[in-house]
Order: sequence, then structure tokens, then C-alpha cells
Amino acid sequence: CVSARSVGQLQLLWKLAGAMVEKITAFTSEDLVVVATAYSSLEKVHHGLLNVIALVLADEDDDRMLTPSLAVEVIAAFARAKYPLPLLITEVRRTLLHPMSQTAGLSSDTCAAQLSPAAAVVALSSLSSLDALTQPLLGELLAAALAPAPVSMTGSGDVPAVEMLTRGQLPSLPALCALCRWAVGVNPTPNASEEDQLVSDIRWG
Repeated sequence: CVSARSVGQLQLLWKLAGAMVEKITAFTSEDLVVVATAYSSLEKVHHGLLNVIALVLADEDDDRMLTPSLAVEVIAAFARAKYPLPLLITEVRRTLLHPMSQTAGLSSDTCAAQLSPAAAVVALSSLSSLDALTQPLLGELLAAALAPAPVSMTGSGDVPAVEMLTRGQLPSLPALCALCRWAVGVNPTPNASEEDQLVSDIRWG
């Protein structure tokens, strides 16, 4: 854990951040996300380092691109730092809404829809805390978070798992609980634009 550090340790971490920026080309996208996660946990946020990381990950001419899982990790880091950087948010949205594949002009599911339920809830929580959850992403992430549990997790006793799935197509209990915790904690945003309308406008039931 890097959150509780002495003044001397923070100074050293700041020097290390400067060295990392100088050698930024030596780091992979995975490295950059790990660094962002670590520095976002500090009591004093190094916005300069986070800015550089966002610039690299959003650069279309750079080979170091976000994968869906890395997009979730990095937006969680920026949410932890309470830093709604538009450049990074835009890149995360683009990554998660990108089609998985395209064949004969027909798009398949988006990357967001392919996330695990746990990752989808993390993305929902992080984006909503940054007031960055759009309607398209909301739909895709909710679908991923509520995805039916694997057959091995739903079967019990004499009732075949496949039959249980056809009865209700229910998500796993841990995923459902995590989604409920997120929904309860969402803050309303009455001034959001139509495109960026958040979960506060959803009517359950």
C-alpha cells in the first residue's frame, strides 16, 4: 500500500515519477496502468504523472493502447484520485464501446459487454463517480454486470443448471450484490446532458 507515506517517502516517490516521465517510452501500457493505480492511492495526487500517462494511452500513433480490462483499471485509478481528466475518460469510453469484431459490416458486441460482472461494476462505479457515465456505456455495462452466472455456479441438487438458467437467467449473487451497492451509492446529477444522463434517471421496476 502506498497511501500512507512519510514526507520523505513522498518526496522520493515524486522523484521516481519524474524519472518515469523521462523514460516513459520504456513502459508498456500495463506498466502505465500499474503506475497510475499506485500513484492514485497517495494522499497527494501527482496530476502531472497522471496527465502524461493519459497522453500516452490516448495517443493514436502510439502502440501502447488500452485493452478493455486495462481501461477498467485505469478509470478506477483516476476515480480513486478524484481526477476527471476528459482525455482519459474519452479514451476509456472509446475502448469500452469499441466493437469486439466486425464482419461484413456487422458489428458484434462491444468490449464493455464482454467484461466480467465484477469488472463491469468497477467501471460503472468509477465512471459514475467522475460524472462520466453515458447512456450507451450504461446499457452495455449493466448488461455485462447482470450477465447470467456460469452453469457451474447455478446448478444445485436435483435441478439441472441449464434448467435453472432457462427459468430466470439470473446473475450470480455476488455480482448482483455488488451492482446493488453501486446503484444505492450513485449520486443524482440533474444537470447532466441528454447524452451523459446518469443512472439517477433510471426508473427501476
